[in-house]
Amino acid sequence: MRGVVLISGHLCTGKSELAEALHTEFGYFVIKSSSILKELAVKEEHPTDRIALQRLGDEMDARTGGKWLYDEVMKIAEGDGVGERVVVDNVRTQEQMEHFRASSEIAAIHVHLYVHDKDALDQRWRERERIRGITVVNAYPDADLVKDEEDIQHVLL
Repeated sequence: MRGVVLISGHLCTGKSELAEALHTEFGYFVIKSSSILKELAVKEEHPTDRIALQRLGDEMDARTGGKWLYDEVMKIAEGDGVGERVVVDNVRTQEQMEHFRASSEIAAIHVHLYVHDKDALDQRWRERERIRGITVVNAYPDADLVKDEEDIQHVLL
């Protein structure tokens, strides 16, 4: 049975760093939901900026009841060279999580990352955008696209 680690959390909490550490230290194959959305956006000739990908993910969730992420992860996981250990960087909603939890094909483990220091998150956000060469227009709270805390609590159940 394939082991799948599902990572969730607010923007700049270290989700991608954790996924990369699991890859480096334990050989996990990293699947980024943002990369899946980017591929879908390119195929459908949609914009690929962060906000556009967020909207596309919301549309996909509405269209499939959140199942699109599970389906895409399972399709990728069947590819050559993936192996038995996969980490998914970033599960955003309860609906998405439920499809992984209900699967008899995988053993899923969920990790939700928190950073309680909002100033540290804002600082990480600005540094990340600086490295990418992007002028930060929005403050961190405006840029953080995770739903609300209620949605996070449902993902954690």
